[in-house]
Amino acid sequence: MFILICLSGLLALDTINGDSQLRVETSASGAFDSMGLREFRSKRQFHANHHHSFDCWDGSNSGDPKCNTTTVGTVATETTTTFRVTPDHFSAYGLTQSQLDTLAETLKIEVKVIDNLIMDKTSHVVKTTLRNDGNVPIPASGWRLYFYSMLRVYPDVFPANMTKELEFEHIRVGMVQGDLYYIEPMSGFKPLPAGFARDYNIIVYLWSVQRTDFMPLWYVTSDDASVQPRVVQSTLSLNLDYVSDFDDVRQWKRWRDDRYNPFTPQERAERLAYDYTNVEAKFIIPTPKSLQMDRQKSMTSFNSSWKVFAEDSIFNDTAMYIKEKLQIQHSISKPNAYVIIMSYKTNMEPEGYILNVDANVIRLEASDTAGMFYAAQSLRSVIDGARGAGIPAMTVHDAPRYGWRGMLLDVARNFHSLDDVKRLMDVMALYKMNVLHLHLSDDEGWRLEIEGLPELTEVGGKRCHDLLENNCIIPQFGSGPFANSSGSGFFTKSQYIEILSYAKKNHIKVVPEFDMPGHCHAAVASMERRFRKTNSSAYRLVDPDDKSTYMSAQNWKDNAINPCINSTYAFIGKVMDAVKALHAGIRPLEIYHFGGDEVAIGAWEKSPRCVEFLRANPRYNNYHGLNNYFVERVAKLAAERDLSLGGWEDDFSDGFTPLPAVDLSKTDLYVNPWNNIWKWAGGRNAYKFANAGYKVIITQATNIYFDHSQEPDAEERGLYWATRFTDTRKVFDFRPDALYDNIREDRDGNPLNKDVFCTPLLCTPLEKTENVIGMQGAMWSETIRTSENLDYMIFPRLLALAEREWHKAPFEQTGESSRSDWLSFAKAVGEKEFQRLEENNVQYRIPPPGARVASYKVTVTTTYPGLGAYYSSNNGTTWQHIGVNQATAVTWNNAGSILLRTTNAAGTRFSRSVKLSRESSGTEFLSIFHPHPITPTWDGKPPITVTVTGSNVTPSQNSFVNSTTTSSTTNISVSTTSDNSKTTSYDTPSTTRSIVTTSSTTSSTTFSMRTDSSTSPSTASSNATTNSPTLSTTSSTATTTTTASTSTLRVSTPTMTAGSKTTKPHDNANHTTHSTRSTTTETTTTTTATTTTTANPITTTTTLIVTTNFTINNTEAPCEDLKECALFGRDICLDDPSNNTYLPFAKKNCPLYCAFCKPTSFVCKDVNPACPSFDDGTLCTDKAYTQWVYENCMVYCHVYPCNGTVPTTSVF
Repeated sequence: MFILICLSGLLALDTINGDSQLRVETSASGAFDSMGLREFRSKRQFHANHHHSFDCWDGSNSGDPKCNTTTVGTVATETTTTFRVTPDHFSAYGLTQSQLDTLAETLKIEVKVIDNLIMDKTSHVVKTTLRNDGNVPIPASGWRLYFYSMLRVYPDVFPANMTKELEFEHIRVGMVQGDLYYIEPMSGFKPLPAGFARDYNIIVYLWSVQRTDFMPLWYVTSDDASVQPRVVQSTLSLNLDYVSDFDDVRQWKRWRDDRYNPFTPQERAERLAYDYTNVEAKFIIPTPKSLQMDRQKSMTSFNSSWKVFAEDSIFNDTAMYIKEKLQIQHSISKPNAYVIIMSYKTNMEPEGYILNVDANVIRLEASDTAGMFYAAQSLRSVIDGARGAGIPAMTVHDAPRYGWRGMLLDVARNFHSLDDVKRLMDVMALYKMNVLHLHLSDDEGWRLEIEGLPELTEVGGKRCHDLLENNCIIPQFGSGPFANSSGSGFFTKSQYIEILSYAKKNHIKVVPEFDMPGHCHAAVASMERRFRKTNSSAYRLVDPDDKSTYMSAQNWKDNAINPCINSTYAFIGKVMDAVKALHAGIRPLEIYHFGGDEVAIGAWEKSPRCVEFLRANPRYNNYHGLNNYFVERVAKLAAERDLSLGGWEDDFSDGFTPLPAVDLSKTDLYVNPWNNIWKWAGGRNAYKFANAGYKVIITQATNIYFDHSQEPDAEERGLYWATRFTDTRKVFDFRPDALYDNIREDRDGNPLNKDVFCTPLLCTPLEKTENVIGMQGAMWSETIRTSENLDYMIFPRLLALAEREWHKAPFEQTGESSRSDWLSFAKAVGEKEFQRLEENNVQYRIPPPGARVASYKVTVTTTYPGLGAYYSSNNGTTWQHIGVNQATAVTWNNAGSILLRTTNAAGTRFSRSVKLSRESSGTEFLSIFHPHPITPTWDGKPPITVTVTGSNVTPSQNSFVNSTTTSSTTNISVSTTSDNSKTTSYDTPSTTRSIVTTSSTTSSTTFSMRTDSSTSPSTASSNATTNSPTLSTTSSTATTTTTASTSTLRVSTPTMTAGSKTTKPHDNANHTTHSTRSTTTETTTTTTATTTTTANPITTTTTLIVTTNFTINNTEAPCEDLKECALFGRDICLDDPSNNTYLPFAKKNCPLYCAFCKPTSFVCKDVNPACPSFDDGTLCTDKAYTQWVYENCMVYCHVYPCNGTVPTTSVF
């Protein structure tokens, strides 16, 4: 047996002929100390069949001289000498704790969305980079990296198979379930050297356009189960810094027809182009039915010397509330002045009130305690608005629009604390909202302690790395491996009672929801743990013999409780009884909400108990039959306990129409219709349920789901499945009494016309208006982990929600624009309500500013009056105040840009920052859509000088000009000057291989020029005139020059260096490839006779990009979207039989797309007919392809598997 020392490489042990051969580091190296190498005594600690390789840790062979292999001696079988070794395959032992700690600290994760458009509307490509920022190699085995994806990874593989082996990359991607996945090395994976990185392109379902689509707290584990997992430190930040920016159209658009782009400051300024000069802010939010003010009377001065007096004892609690909130005294006798008098008044609407201010006496009148409480809230608003000044004489008559004015808070996906819930209720009360819907259970957590079922919170109330789920639920939504994040937590019985008491004080009804029969993974896992512990099936939720395979919408395979076993209903009854007991003595439980949404197709199909049940009860043997049976049983349980039953629209339906209410026992049924995505044909469901006798709470996803982002911007938090974004204005503009008036756009962003869209089938009329009892916002919490996140997403949208729940605006009745009412609302929010929110410790969202640039001065606008703004010229290092709505001179940085952000009135909180450019240039615009501009060189002899001349050629500030109709002919001449000053002038005809296009077709042409110097980019546009401080041209007599020559233009793509490895860009949109064997494309053009108008030629060393927009008569397919050429992917340049109208036109008239959106023409050289989708061949079968191809183009092979021969030599 020999001991081998490899100074720079792998330390390994192999067993050959029964002898353990060891290679250990020398004392000179010491490089492996930080990995905490395992100490062992004698070879008996290693089993003979453990595999250990002789490769060095940098991937080289041990025979390489750089390993400095040296024979030191022989180790006898029973030696007790201590050696420090690290095998390169830890199949038995895995990494030690010290090694795993180091791996977690030094592994740099970077994630970048590459392309949402290449596989339009089906999947997208995500590049995951693993970089070793440590001092020692990352071993070839013994570890596993866990990550999260709300969208299914490799949707063509999972869940039929639960692993996907990437044989070229030598990694295995595995799916646990839910959003938890892992990556682990396979045989053949080489240790990742220090300072090196590897990229893995992974296919993910649908699309990803937001940073918060990704999750924090990735973690690593060891194959040694005794080693504790560790969070990868590069993913620790909840700001998701490891996710690359979304700065390309293929990243921020969901699909090719997606019309949404991130708002620029200029676009935001246009959206905010409001004049508040003569706008009167709303005096009270929500707006009362009637407010009459008499400014002729003297003002009332309010201060702490005032008293509150209740004439009727039923209002004593409200009197104490006023005493607390207004910091005044409670009087047991009625003073004559400086008093708030609370009086009972008969014959008023439920929850209605009268507020009168006159001559230093404030009188509040109501016929119920809720009405008096809301009178107090209006009084608080009036006093807060006065801010120490006098209160005008006024009379307010008010009552709510709806009796149900609710807000849902999801504490299951991510837990939110008792303080969070109280803070939310404080603000709900402030704006007269009266229902808190608590989503207390879901797949990812059970959040309420239930008497007699401790496992629900002991297991279901925590998330941690426990794949057997004996102690917790598996990690989800970036909760990490330990039960110390927002993934863990629950309300104890005493805390829930505290919530109920606090809610009662604020006149809020709490509606608890326990989602069933789907969304039940946490409950199922908890009860399975109880079964294993007690061997009792009393509350078991699954049929142990069920062999059904299914996958829920959230990628769970075991989240549907079985409706065919009695123990399911024993469990539900016990939960109902326990929750009802908690409500008793505070405010009796009225409604039990059972959820009932998104039950996976295929659940229970192979359950013997369900097969037996359906055989005995054939009327349920149909689509949705078992779901309907489940609802009937739960409704019966609720009725037996004098409870009403609430649920989402899904399970109150047979899949097509509402279940007959009379079939669901003798209980009131409350339904939350959510699906109003118009093209899904669900927008009619609310009225269908109302007509069927259900009590309907409008909970429409497109307008009042607060988990959706507030701008179409990747830096905004939230989801976007129902609509691309929902801002406060969209909530404010919602018209709940006329749902079809909200038909305005589809998910693409295309306008919809109600009169065209609505047919009797799609727009069921409302017949029983009395059954629409209210509306409710929803705050689902998949991406919401902190109190700050929660406030950011809810506020100020909740104020607009409260406005619509309480007040029916005139614009709703007339069908007119909400603009005037919005201005009054927004002014009140900015000048008063934000301060009130701050006094309630609410960290509301401050929207980023808009801005315009004129004569290099900046005019900043804000969404709400009263907000301020700052700018930075040094990338946020320091900030300077800038005025709002006034042109201000600023200091621009060298790139001609600044950062802007909005601030609250106090200057203590800020919006996210946005970039404003001094001037818009063609190359800046192009770089947004194509990250790798083409760089021409002339026959390999740089530099070249490109001279552009033409009649009336003047610079333009616009990047692209819209198509215009003109009868003139634009004649363009391009002359090139090489390093020997030889000049050649030429024109080229329209062709897909041309870099310059001239045409006598009606057109307007824009030249975009990018200099290689520090000069700011500029553009020159024909037939357009703008002012420019640096460039100008004048017309002169045309000179005709005739030349005849042949020139060759070489186009090369720039290289990008990552670490010590050079890579090249991959144009996924066009399925082109780039080879390191050749770095240029030759395009040959023959020049023809040219007519040139010479007028003070603009000469600069540039990249010349010509974009021609055509308007063709008698066609329905103009090139108006040519500037977004990347949207077309490869299809515009190929013969796509699915589009016979547009593509022939585009190929004929839009050649510049093919010229510029395909930066090279390199294609696969060995054609394989098994992969016809690729341009001229496939990547999968060409053994000669280079390392770059394998590392950057393997996505194609994963998406379009080839039947050819796989390369025998891997470069990974």
